[in-house]
Amino acid sequence: LVVSAVGYQTVEQVVQAKNGERQRLHIHLSTDVKELEEVVVVSNGVSRVKKSAFNAIALDTKALQNSTQNLSEALAQAPGMKLRESGGVGSDMQLMMDGFSGKHIKIFIDGVPQEGVGSSFGLNNIPVNYAERIEIYKGVVPVGFGTDAIGGVINIITDDAKNAINVSSDTRYASKGRFTQSVNIDVNTGKFGSYTSYRRQQAEGWQLNPYEENSKTHELEKTGKVASTGFYANTVNQKFTFDATNKLSFYARGGYYDNKTRRPYEAYDYNILHETFNYGIGAQYMINKGNYITADCYADHFSSSYCFFKDNKTYNGKAGEEQVRKRTRNHNLSIKGIFKLGNRHNLSVGTEYIVDVLKSQTDNIAKEDAYTLALFAQDEIKLLRNLQALIGVRYIYHENFKNHATPNVALMYKPGKFNFRASYAAGFRTPT
Repeated sequence: LVVSAVGYQTVEQVVQAKNGERQRLHIHLSTDVKELEEVVVVSNGVSRVKKSAFNAIALDTKALQNSTQNLSEALAQAPGMKLRESGGVGSDMQLMMDGFSGKHIKIFIDGVPQEGVGSSFGLNNIPVNYAERIEIYKGVVPVGFGTDAIGGVINIITDDAKNAINVSSDTRYASKGRFTQSVNIDVNTGKFGSYTSYRRQQAEGWQLNPYEENSKTHELEKTGKVASTGFYANTVNQKFTFDATNKLSFYARGGYYDNKTRRPYEAYDYNILHETFNYGIGAQYMINKGNYITADCYADHFSSSYCFFKDNKTYNGKAGEEQVRKRTRNHNLSIKGIFKLGNRHNLSVGTEYIVDVLKSQTDNIAKEDAYTLALFAQDEIKLLRNLQALIGVRYIYHENFKNHATPNVALMYKPGKFNFRASYAAGFRTPT
């Protein structure tokens, strides 16, 4: 007879029983106390963001996985977010957060700023399968995100699936030749991970009215000009991860995006081509529970070109030529540490170095560059059981605009199921 129970030592006892005989046994189990190895409990990112002193929300994208939806469609579910596209699938998108738009809203991927990718590479061109969750910060934002995001920050946390192999493919087709194909391939072998996504979008151009008014005669004339321009676009993202030890991990990532218009020959002289490629590497070292250091190096390259299919006098283009109108490069190096000091303080400190380079033929800029150095510190303080505070400061030195310091302060009081927040922040953005 073997008797066992969780938390007690197992007891084995020999029992001899004759046919038809009943026996009553008294068995005493002794407690079994064993010292377990360190167990690290990691909170879910969505709940962590919601419980912070920041005015922040987190969107879990699991319900939208394995679909052709993009990140802009996922963001549309968040309160205070408005998205407006100038045309159909893949067209330019304007994002508004509580009245702010454009450069006042910064986009990050895993905490890395997407500064030099060009306006055509937007959230509506990234498949939702690429993200595990989306964090949205309004007003006061973590100092590690910078101080030029006056409107807010959107931080996309990429999906590091733990399945050994995961493959998905989704196709969408609509009127006007609108077509979307998304493919995702994730491989995880324990220490090594590979995460690949590809998205193809294309659409035909269409007209609202085949006529336009002649500016001289004021008569209606037939036109080939379109209200929504046809295009094709490709987006490829690749990420590799490697866990060297249980404390040290590395990653390498890269991406490519292109978008080319398909204008009707009879009404235009050229198409426009946008191209973006980016790459980066990084590492994270876990000192102990709640304390770690990260280092990231990232670069974005963007170019915009005219592709002439007719001779054009305005830009002195010849049929068959490709003329680069603008190139931008952005290089970013950052080191950040998170340190949990007791039960009441969560300290973030770090530094960031950024280099921006611009070449623009249309603006007669041969080459201009500038660098920015930043140092930042932030402390999340638990004052009382229901009261949290946040104090941070970011020091910025810009090559041309010199020294600036921007503070931020936030308080959150949580009586029961209600959250009350108050915050103040200052920002600095380089004039453009």
